[in-house]
This record gives sequence, C-alpha cells and structure tokens, in this order.
Amino acid sequence: LTCGHRCKQVCHPGVCEEKCQQKVKLRCTCKRIKKEMACWHSAGCVVECDDTCRDQQRKVIQLKEAEQRAAQEAEQRRLQEELEAFEKRQQRGGARRSKRRGRREEGEDEQGRAGLWWRRCVRFVLVPLGGAFLSAAAYYALTTP
Repeated sequence: LTCGHRCKQVCHPGVCEEKCQQKVKLRCTCKRIKKEMACWHSAGCVVECDDTCRDQQRKVIQLKEAEQRAAQEAEQRRLQEELEAFEKRQQRGGARRSKRRGRREEGEDEQGRAGLWWRRCVRFVLVPLGGAFLSAAAYYALTTP
C-alpha cells in the first residue's frame, strides 16, 4: 500500500486499491493525548492539545523560569560575597597576610644564634666523634679474646 503497511488480504493479483485498515496511534504535540484510528483515516487528521495539556505546559514553563531565577539569584549572591571579600582585602592594604620573616626582637635573635651554633657543633663535631668512638669500641670488642 502507499502508506507503507502490507495488504491484509491473502494473495490477489495486481495493485491493492483498498483503504489501509491497519490501526495507528496519533498523539498531540505534547504527547499526552493518544488516539487510535485506521491508517487511511489518519492521513489528514491531527490530534490537538486540550486545556489540560496547555495547563501542564504552562506549569512546566513556570517551573523552569522559577529554577532559572533561583540560579541567577544564587549566582548574584555568590558574586556579591566575592566582591565584598575583595573590597575587604583592598581596605587592609591588598596583602592577604603579612609575613614576619626577619623581624625578630633582639632577645630572640641572641637565643636563635646560640641554638644555631649548638646544632652546628653537634652536626659537625659530636656526630663524627661518636662514630669514631663506636668504631674503636667495636674493634676492641672483636680483637680481644
């Protein structure tokens, strides 16, 4: 048949001239309403949306607009908070935190130097001496019967 369906009649010669009796389903544009009818009758038929369909479409549109407004408001709040934080940093002189390296008081400086000298002494003098002492003790312990 011209609609694409196969002829339901058992073998017959020639071209089918009958109207197609195959059942087809037509839907409205929002796909809520469904109607079933014969194929030959559905060629020029259109299923239209009713008031319920329009109400649902309106509700969906309103819901999407509300979500979009909420997202925009959240973005505005985030940008405002970021701007306020930036302005607050600028009022403090632009520096996030001041680093206090090299600004020790005189008393702390003397203690730091003494501690540094002691660490150097341990590292370069006492550690090698301790190693030599342990080596000598091990040698003495192994050589005596």
